[in-house]
Amino acid sequence: MTAMSVLLIREGFRTGAWFTVGSAGIHYGNGRLDPQKNMGTQIEWQEIVRNPETSCDITIRHEGTYGNLKVPGIKFWRCTQQGKLVERTIPLWLTENMLKCFRFGNAQEVRIALLQGLAGCPGLRFHPDVFVEAGVDPQTWKSMRRPEIVDWSILMFALAIWFAFALTMLDTLPFIALFASFLAILGIAVLISTRFHRVAYPGFTDSICFCPEHEPEMTEDHPVQPEQKSEGQY
Repeated sequence: MTAMSVLLIREGFRTGAWFTVGSAGIHYGNGRLDPQKNMGTQIEWQEIVRNPETSCDITIRHEGTYGNLKVPGIKFWRCTQQGKLVERTIPLWLTENMLKCFRFGNAQEVRIALLQGLAGCPGLRFHPDVFVEAGVDPQTWKSMRRPEIVDWSILMFALAIWFAFALTMLDTLPFIALFASFLAILGIAVLISTRFHRVAYPGFTDSICFCPEHEPEMTEDHPVQPEQKSEGQY
């Protein structure tokens, strides 16, 4: 408890975060922006490239950033000055440290601008789950409902059923059988959740590419580049 209090006090002195999406790229970081001490991370759109060894270049990755909590992030590939492909991940929450900045007030607006910027990079292939997790319709670039509430409800209901079963059979079944039943219930929950995704998002099955490598121009119907800079506000 004391260590956590010290951590909170330390982070409290370095509060703040920023996330900027512009025509040249993205710029984000934690703490106070300082041109001499803390410039954060800057990534230009031209540095985000296609990886020929993968089926999709923009995907969702779940990382345990906050303890055991799996935080979804947008994974992409960045080409360094040496020509090496480096994997990068940006949390969908747009902040890498919730102790410094819990959330941006205009987070969804910034997420949409981020995805539009990525969509303007030639040849990038998006996994459809990127838009499902971000809650963004790739055809209209407007917000749409996310699956978290239903997914969590399915999981909680499955766990409740298993706990009721385990309490009833605790004295009669061995531990291995109870563990097997837990895995079975969990597998059924995953199947139900997958089925829900297919029904709720029928068009989100194949990879999405807005700007093929041989046609890098933007179209009037799909303005893939943000017209002006979008900044995270907290």
